[in-house]
Amino acid sequence: MFLVVASDGVFEFLSNQAVRNGDIKIQWFKGGVTNIYYNALDKNIQVGLGDKTTFFWEGNDLGQDASLTFNQLLNKACQLANYLKDIGIKKGDAIIIYLPMLMELLIAMLACAHIDVAFVKSTNNGVFSLTYENQSAMMRETTNWQIDRDVWWKDIVSKYPTTCEVEWVNAENPYFLLYTSGSTGKPKAVRHTTGGYMIYTAATFKYETAYFKPFPSYYFSGDSYSRDKDGFHWLTGRVDDVFNVSDHRIGTTKVESALVSHQQCAEAVVGVEHKVKGQGIYAFVTLVGGGVFLIVKNCGKT
Repeated sequence: MFLVVASDGVFEFLSNQAVRNGDIKIQWFKGGVTNIYYNALDKNIQVGLGDKTTFFWEGNDLGQDASLTFNQLLNKACQLANYLKDIGIKKGDAIIIYLPMLMELLIAMLACAHIDVAFVKSTNNGVFSLTYENQSAMMRETTNWQIDRDVWWKDIVSKYPTTCEVEWVNAENPYFLLYTSGSTGKPKAVRHTTGGYMIYTAATFKYETAYFKPFPSYYFSGDSYSRDKDGFHWLTGRVDDVFNVSDHRIGTTKVESALVSHQQCAEAVVGVEHKVKGQGIYAFVTLVGGGVFLIVKNCGKT
């Protein structure tokens, strides 16, 4: 499923991936490069969604809320990305993001992706620790202001340009590190890759599209039913699972019901592509125990 989502153009790749190289190799879109920042912002802006709200934030107190459009989020992420580059953060580095659930958290994550900087999120109430493989643990127990190090976001970041060149990365490039809780030993870093994270999140959207968009605010189950004169409801099949044969929409349930009405047929039917009709009906029939294959040939006549 993940390969299908990726190859269907869900994401933009700067160059095409190699698909033929002889022996079997397990590599993810070799030769292709992408960027999660670009797919989250630039791609949506290019199709006319720039002024649409992409993120809505609501605080704990009544009336404490804010929102960002795609254009606004892109501009702010670019400004932070330019600031990070200005202070020496470069492609391939890793930084810690220590922020609560604010809009700045989203901006920071996208800014890191923009310039290919992996991030680790820390939320341990002023005390954070990181365990690096083959290195000693680092602890910081104070959050005192340091004049030569700390700056106010609103005073510094807003001065930077709102454009920044995208760093294109391969699909296996690390996006962020998520450390385990350490409940059964030393915390271990789980590396989430760019391609893997994008494919996983994109796949979850199909449920919103399939079940909640057809009838806003309602869950669309796809079941078809009828109500008789006595008020009883009868499930008759599905309305979202149909064949389109020569522009005729045929319910799979009805076709299957016709097949299984034969005493020797247990199940079933599927649709296949057809060059002329669009789709054709192809029956994979499971016979009731003891049945002979000859019944399949006679099924249409019977």
